[in-house]
Amino acid sequence: MHIPSSLSCVLLALAPLAAQQGDRGRDSQPAPASGLKLEHFTYEQAEMETPSTKMGVYLPKGYADAANSEKRYPWAVWLHGRGESHRKFYVDGGAQALDQLRGKDEIPDLIFVALTLANPVYVDGVSGGDQEKLITEQLPAFLAKKYRAETDRTKRALMGVSMGGFGALKIALRHPDLFGTVAAHSSALMPANPGDLPEQYQRTVQRMLERGGLDKVFGNPIDEKKWAEHMPMALAADMEVDKLKTLQIYFDAGSDDRYGFAPPNKAMHELLAGRGVPHEFELVEGGGHSWGSGSLQKQLLKSLRFVGASLSGVKTDAKAAPAKEATPQAAGKR
Repeated sequence: MHIPSSLSCVLLALAPLAAQQGDRGRDSQPAPASGLKLEHFTYEQAEMETPSTKMGVYLPKGYADAANSEKRYPWAVWLHGRGESHRKFYVDGGAQALDQLRGKDEIPDLIFVALTLANPVYVDGVSGGDQEKLITEQLPAFLAKKYRAETDRTKRALMGVSMGGFGALKIALRHPDLFGTVAAHSSALMPANPGDLPEQYQRTVQRMLERGGLDKVFGNPIDEKKWAEHMPMALAADMEVDKLKTLQIYFDAGSDDRYGFAPPNKAMHELLAGRGVPHEFELVEGGGHSWGSGSLQKQLLKSLRFVGASLSGVKTDAKAAPAKEATPQAAGKR
């Protein structure tokens, strides 16, 4: 199948992503115990012992009431970008958006989990551990036991930004039997075929293979088959359409994303539309990349509504095509 591509800009992201490997500790401090007042959730930090994984957990108001002691809750997990942690969602507007929407009854009672991973690339076999297995196996078991989280796929969602957006889309596409909904922002999407990487960026990719441990996953030189097994556009092109249609899919990207992720995200939209797969995609005119641009805080209100509707069993407005018109953003770029 032909995979549409306007991907010449996406490789601009690789050098910054590689550089951020040494910067991942900057956001590793725990969220403050006070300061942000949540009215509809209680916030706590938790740690899973095996493998050791920290997370921020938002529990709905009334979760601890005796009347709800047997109640199980739908849940969503947030996957962060490079150089971030679960604290980022707390301090940069994610927690406020979550609380605001619940207060307006625009999302249901749910458990929201923001993970922290030391080397977030969302694949197995790297220095940060088997991250895909953690998200698909250990984490659901941990949440079901400790927090009465639902086990039905239709009550589970993956969300993320940047590299976390890549991870959310990739894992949802690889495991549609485990997650029914995915929502991603500014996803770090790359060509389905490593041979499509422009020559001027191949050195950067090579450094990531040699220094980031990705050679253990993709080989060195890159094995095209192994690469395609983890690239969302390759997965979306190869999956059975009927299985692909079981996923509720939302994603967006800013036109002024400083890493150039708008073209590959638009290509992903075109691919899904071409296969007749309902989804919601938005190109945000003037929108930047991640938290610092101001775009994500606004778009998060939309993705959380989308996720909330899906977790509630409400049919979303996702369509196969066309993309939504670009929405102007007053916020500056990042």
